[in-house]
Amino acid sequence: MNTLNQTLNVVEHFFSIQGEGSFCGTPSYFIRMGICPLRCFFCDSKFTWKKRNEEWSLESLYNAVLKNKCKHVVITGGEPFYRENYDQLVKMASFFARDFIVTIETTGIYDPEQIYMNTLFDNLNKFEKDILDYSLEDDIDEMDNIYFSISPKLNIEAYSECNNKVDISTVYEFYNLRKFSKKMKKFNYKYYYKFVYSSEMMDSIESFLNKYVPDRLLHDNIFIMPETFLVDSDRTNRKNKEEAAEFCKRMGVRYSPRIHVDIWGLQRGK
Repeated sequence: MNTLNQTLNVVEHFFSIQGEGSFCGTPSYFIRMGICPLRCFFCDSKFTWKKRNEEWSLESLYNAVLKNKCKHVVITGGEPFYRENYDQLVKMASFFARDFIVTIETTGIYDPEQIYMNTLFDNLNKFEKDILDYSLEDDIDEMDNIYFSISPKLNIEAYSECNNKVDISTVYEFYNLRKFSKKMKKFNYKYYYKFVYSSEMMDSIESFLNKYVPDRLLHDNIFIMPETFLVDSDRTNRKNKEEAAEFCKRMGVRYSPRIHVDIWGLQRGK
């Protein structure tokens, strides 16, 4: 089958503003894949957890992107790295990275059971190899245009559907930057960590930053993004944003707003 015409596991795609992280404020085209093995209580895209196989092909997505004035494509989810999405992710990232900057928003988890045996670096290393193997152009290194927005999930209930019980130390080790940050620099991985902040998650995030992130990476590679609350939203969200900002000042890390939510709320396709 022609790769460009294969049906992809894409729930929706749309043109908007990247509201988070390093490319905050950048006009971007979003491609949202379905299926996620984790169950985060704060997830604002729960409709993606099990939905898949919408009738979108790589060619139709590419043509949709070309209709807009943007040079940045965001592949998000769901969980793009998840084993049922992974092969399609490699194809999409390789294809779009020839002409666009591509950000992959991910936990980096291929399979929740895998975090006992592998690390994030192992999965990124495999991804780079697979991108190079799949490359459509010999004179283009697609990895030069691929960025990773990595969102570690430190809330243990997110792993509730795993066959084996996951503990926080296992999650910490999977994302341990003290172990493999130098390797990631060697391979020129363009990445940052983005944590969803709430008062309930503050201690877990702080513990991770203190023990598993080298000081030299705190300023440029770590973002704190306040959780968006739906109940008593105005007052609660303002308070949480203020707390997240104070946390960033205390820890020396970067604050990430959610511009798209501030403008359009949680409307789909925005």
